Parts: sequence; structure tokens; C-alpha cells
Amino acid sequence: MLDKLRWLKRKILIKWYGLNNVDHRFLATTGLKRVSRDIKCGAYSYIGPNSIIYPQVSIGNFSMLANDVLIIGGDHNFRTAGIPSVLNGRDSARPTKIGHDVWIGARSIIFRGVTIGDGSIIGAGSIVTKDIPPYAIATGAPARVIKYRFNDSEIEIHQTMLLESPDSIYNKFNNLPRNISTEKLNEYSLRQSSWSQASDYTTNMGLCLDELCKLAATVSCFRLEKIPA
Repeated sequence: MLDKLRWLKRKILIKWYGLNNVDHRFLATTGLKRVSRDIKCGAYSYIGPNSIIYPQVSIGNFSMLANDVLIIGGDHNFRTAGIPSVLNGRDSARPTKIGHDVWIGARSIIFRGVTIGDGSIIGAGSIVTKDIPPYAIATGAPARVIKYRFNDSEIEIHQTMLLESPDSIYNKFNNLPRNISTEKLNEYSLRQSSWSQASDYTTNMGLCLDELCKLAATVSCFRLEKIPA
């Protein structure tokens, strides 16, 4: 019942703010009155309160923008000598693209026209003036890549997961405990990935039975060792 009320509230907020181009599963919240109505936003993504977002912005699925994020600027023409910038018009607007599963920290500023790749993380208070590659962790003013979120094999696993339908991903992971450790999450994610990539149900059953047989053998050996001579 509570979940239904939450989804109803989100639908009302989407209508209230006139966000006609967002997915119906967009996690709408209050404080979005300064978000451009032409924004395109995917399933299960979130925009924090008091964010300011200019036109021509698209956001993928499962992305999070924290509170007070700004996607602005970069459109005033200041390159003509002899004319004040305020009277020099504007450059043509460039679209800003934010990929799937992106996390942008609070009070970050994203310049219009940049692309932030899938899986990237932008540290709080950063100023992003250039494109950020997929799965990069970037921070600072201007933002610079300091490391990558995953290694190559993990990126392949994550990218394969993102190709699934948003509802399938949501239903698979939504019920995980919120305080679960990173190690347990990684173990669960890898297990889900290996099972989803299997092409034959009987193969999985065979692997499962094989693991059970090994476990039974281990337990038997353990018990034999404990039997007194």
C-alpha cells in the first residue's frame, strides 16, 4: 500500500512540474520547479531538490543527481570584440547528456554541452567543463578523473546488466538490504550475472547439484575426522 502511495505521489509531481518527457518510473520529488520542462529522464532516476537544469538535457536510467546540482551556462557569446557580452547574443544551445547509473554529488555544476558517460561518479561541489568517460570518478574544479569505478572485467559485467530492461533490474535488486556490505553486494551481483548469462537451465541445475555434492562430501569428511578412533 505504501509503495502504491509513493508512486501516486510521484505521478502527481511529474504532472505538477510539467515534466512531460520523463519516464513514468522517474523518481520525482519536490523542489523541481527550476528544472526545464523539456528534460528527458529515464526510469528510476532521481533529481534532488533545488537543482537548476537548463533546456536540452537528457538523463539515462538509474542515475542520481543530488540536491542543488546545476546544469547551466556556456551559451553567452563573448568572442566578438567591440560588443559587450550582455548585448552579444547567445551561442546555439548544445545538448547535455548524462548516461545510465551516473551519480552527481551535491552542489556540482555541469556546463551545458558535456557528456557524462555511463556509470560515472562526480564528486560533490565539482565543476564539470568537459566530457567525462564512462565509469570514471571525477572531482574538483575543474573536474578531473582521479580513478575508475571498476576494472575492465567488472565494467563488462556492469554494462551487460544495464542492457537489461529497467524493470528487470529494479525487481532484481530493489529488495536488497540497504545496509548490506560491499563484499556481499559484489558477491550477489556476480552470482546474478553468471546466472542471467547462462544459456541453458539444465546447465545451471547441473552446476548447482555439483556444488551440493561437493558440500556434502566436505561435510562427510569433516564428520569422519571428528569420529574418535
